[in-house]
Amino acid sequence: MLDQKFYKFLFFLNLFLSLNLYALVDYTEPETSSPRGIKAPTASVPATQVKRVAPKTSVSKSTNMAHINFGVGHESLDVSTGEKSGKVGLNHFYTHFQTNYDLFLSASFWMADSDDAPITEEASSQNGNPEVILGFNWLKFGRSHELATIDLYAGHSFRSSSDLGSSRNDIITGVETSKRFHEFFIGLGYEYQMTGTPEDTNEADIGNIQKLMATIGWRATPDIQFIIEGESVRVKASEDSFRSSNLAEELSFASISPKIGLGLRPYIQLELGARFQTQEINDPSKLYQTRLWSMGGAYGNSIFAGLNISI
Repeated sequence: MLDQKFYKFLFFLNLFLSLNLYALVDYTEPETSSPRGIKAPTASVPATQVKRVAPKTSVSKSTNMAHINFGVGHESLDVSTGEKSGKVGLNHFYTHFQTNYDLFLSASFWMADSDDAPITEEASSQNGNPEVILGFNWLKFGRSHELATIDLYAGHSFRSSSDLGSSRNDIITGVETSKRFHEFFIGLGYEYQMTGTPEDTNEADIGNIQKLMATIGWRATPDIQFIIEGESVRVKASEDSFRSSNLAEELSFASISPKIGLGLRPYIQLELGARFQTQEINDPSKLYQTRLWSMGGAYGNSIFAGLNISI
């Protein structure tokens, strides 16, 4: 069931969209990017892929034209705390700037809150980890309806001082490829996160993180598109055997996320979806001290909604 904060998010979203919003520029060729650079099929307006990921617009733009995407979203996460399920609310913010020179820059940030003591003792909203990504559109093949791309990127995740955010500084590298088949789209990606040493002694030290990503999408109408995303994550065990709190064994988890993108105004899209675990961790309590809240599918199932704007 949706929690109260999720209802509030949808209420303010509806209030915002009741205003008259007009686009200033009309473009001709669909193309937009996600925070990670993965490109998705066109709908009436662009949307973000989750960490990371993105649909697009029929009121779109040339593949060589600079543009900026903004996104906000709320995710309600069910977390197993042993005898009962806890709740965590995640608020996501991101921006993505595509230049005229096959370079793109992305920035993202998240905040979280929970009232469940096993998860955190701080009831107020807490800052997560800011993240900055610089990418390069390495290769492009074909026309817009059959476009194939390969993107490379690297970036940095900055430490946080909250109970839920990680106190590590991490380095991120990745590659993504996509292919369009008229109204259909597929995308594949691989990401490697080199984790630093946590400053907070209460946070568990972990090894490097590997992530595999896959996306398939279909533009049903100019204003409606359907997307299914899958992620598989492997967190290696800590190599610091002298630290009092560390991850002693390697962890693996996976999830699948069906979602729908609805074009509401030119350059504006509402995204609704859910994330379901397909590979669970036997003891989720092991993850509390690792602070991997930004990793989809790590702690449980969730529902989410987001608003995406492109200019």
